[in-house]
Amino acid sequence: MAKAKYEMRRKCPICNSVFQIRSIDSVYCSKQCSDIAYKRKKDCLIHE
Repeated sequence: MAKAKYEMRRKCPICNSVFQIRSIDSVYCSKQCSDIAYKRKKDCLIHE
C-alpha cells in the first residue's frame, strides 16, 4: 500500500465522518466501519 505524501480527506460511506486518509486506497475511517461494510456485502450476496 502506498502512503500518502500529502494530507487528503475523505468521507466514510458508512458513518459519514470526514477522516484523513493513511493510504491512497483507504475507503473507511476505521476497522469498525470496514467490518460493517464487509457484513453488509456478505449479507447482500447471501440474499441473492
